[in-house]
Order: sequence, then C-alpha cells, then structure tokens
Amino acid sequence: NIPNCSILYGKPFFNCSNLISIDAKKCIGVETKAFEGCTNLSCVNIPACLSIPDNMFRGFRNLTSIKLDNLKNIGYGVFHDCEKLNAINIKNCEKIINSAFFNCSSLSSIYIPNCSNIYPHAFGNCINLQSVFIGTTSNTRDLSLYIGSCAFSNCQKLSNINLKLARSIGAGAFSNCISLKNLDLYNCKIQNSAFAGCKNLSKVSLTNCTPIGSIKSMNGGIFYGCNNLTNLDLSGFTIRNYEFAKCEKLSKVILKNCGGSIGNSAFFNCYNLKEVYIYGSELLSLGGSDVFNCTQNTPIPTKVPISGLKIYVKAGLKENYMNLPNWSQYKNKIIEMFENNQISYTTDNESIINTFKGKEISNSDYSDVNKELDNDIEQN
Repeated sequence: NIPNCSILYGKPFFNCSNLISIDAKKCIGVETKAFEGCTNLSCVNIPACLSIPDNMFRGFRNLTSIKLDNLKNIGYGVFHDCEKLNAINIKNCEKIINSAFFNCSSLSSIYIPNCSNIYPHAFGNCINLQSVFIGTTSNTRDLSLYIGSCAFSNCQKLSNINLKLARSIGAGAFSNCISLKNLDLYNCKIQNSAFAGCKNLSKVSLTNCTPIGSIKSMNGGIFYGCNNLTNLDLSGFTIRNYEFAKCEKLSKVILKNCGGSIGNSAFFNCYNLKEVYIYGSELLSLGGSDVFNCTQNTPIPTKVPISGLKIYVKAGLKENYMNLPNWSQYKNKIIEMFENNQISYTTDNESIINTFKGKEISNSDYSDVNKELDNDIEQN
C-alpha cells in the first residue's frame, strides 16, 4: 500500500515475485519496468493513473483484476496473455491499442462506454468474452466507433455488443464469433471478412453501409460462411465478389439500388437460395458466371445454377437482362413482377410457372384465381 506515491519511476518492484497486490490510489504515472518480474501479481489498484506503457503487464498470467478508472489510452500489448484477468475497470478509456487484451482467455465482459477506437487484435482470441458495452451513457450519443482488423476475432462466446455507433469495421474484426446472432449497422464502412464464419448470425441490418476493399479469395466476403442467415434485405448495399458465398441457409434476398452490379460468386454455394427480388428499373450486371451458382456433387464437380432458384425482376426487363453478359444461363429462372392482380408467365424445364400476387400457382388453381379477381372487382 503506497497511498502517497504519485509516479512509479524505474524498477521499484523489480523481481518481487511474492508481491500479489498493489494499492496506489494517488499514482498518476507508471514507468515501463515498474513491475518487471512480479510474476505472481494478481491485483492492481491505480485508479488515478492516466497512462500505462506498452506491454506493461504482458504475460502476467496470475493477474486477475485491475482498476484504472481514469486511464484514457491502453497501449500496445498491455494485458497480452493475461489469461486469468477477469475483472477490469477502464470506464473512461477512449482508445485501446493493438493486442491490448489479446488472448485474455478469462475475460468475460468489458465496459468501455467512452471508447471510440479499438485497434487491431485488441480483444483477439478472448475466447470467453461474452459482452462488450460501448457507448451506453448519455454523453456518448455522438460517439463514432472505429474497430480495427481482427479486433474481436475468435471471440467464440461473444453474443452481446452494440455496433450502432460503429462507422468503420476492419477486416476480420468479428471473424469466427460463432455466438453472435444479431447485427444492426448504420452508416458503416465494412472491410473484408468482417463477419466471416459467424455461423449463428441470423439477423442482419445494413442501413447505409458500404463494403470497402477488394476481395481476392472466397473467404474474403464480409459474410462468408454465415450459415444461419436466411433472409436479407440488401437495399442500398453494394455486393462484391464472394460477399455471401457459402451462406448455406440463405433462402430470400431483396436487391435495390445496389450500385448497378453483383460481384462474381457473391451467392456461390448458397444451396437453399430460392427467391431473389430485384426492385427498380436499374439493371444489375453480373461480375462473372458464378453469381448464383453452386458446386454440383458429381464425380467431376461442376458449377451449375442453384436448383429451384427464381429471380424476380420488374415487368418488361427480362429481355434486357438476357442481353447482359452472364445472365443468359438464368433465363429460365427469371420471372417478371407485374402490378397487383396480374399473372406473369415463364418457362422452366418446359413446365409453366405462374405467379399471382407474388405467389406461385398451378394450372389447377386458376379457378381460385378467377374467384379472387372477381372479388377484387366487386370490392372496387
């Protein structure tokens, strides 16, 4: 207990291997090697401290709790490999630098209401991290949050994090966060693989969001391998190569104002994709021949259009789509969407498919259609 110490200079506790706790309530500064060799240190209370040098407690495997109430910035690797750390107070922290908490495998929650910058790998491999509270106080309404690459990668239990304040999410930032289920982003720039491998992610909202960077491989898609996604409204979202590849449960997609094109293999191996709705008069070009294709399980694997897929476009645009590169292979899957109460026709394997009010009907259902049309006329 050193109640009146303001700064810890040099190596005051060098190799104090039996030191297990320190209480320095008035200490505002700590030099780099102040605790060097304190391998059994478990509890640190320096609430007035304003800054901590890089790698300060790196590899302190017995450190369980630390109180840093006034700390503004956490430097590079400060708590790297503190595998028993499970309680930390950094409520006034504004910036968390690279690898600050990397591999803190006992950390379960963290409260950082004023933090605006989380650098690459900051919480990477925190396998027991469940909740991150960001921007939860009234004075952080205008906070803009920037999350670096792999900042939370492989946080396998992370299920609770509010990203509405996020304006930039780096490559692989949440990759393999397999417990993440809901995602609500607004006005955010998102880099490659940001949510790749989040296999339990089921609800996604991407209002005014923009993907950035170029994708060179399939696993570079932002939502690559998000196997639990089923329905997506991608209005206003630019779709690049491989963006939703291998989302195996995806069944329905809405496209509108998507930048005029769909990247190659954007929905590759989405085996259960059945409905794609393209709204508006803008024609969407395809960036390659495998946008809506999948690998056929044959002795010699081949790429073929997804079975059972139907692509709905505005009435009168089917022929226009047929004249665009790479669209001809889907000619039997395109259905024109007419105004309400009209029936559209297309052929698929020589059988007739009809739609009425957006629903498929068979020839035997025509009597029901006529009755409903008569009812509509009487009501009008």
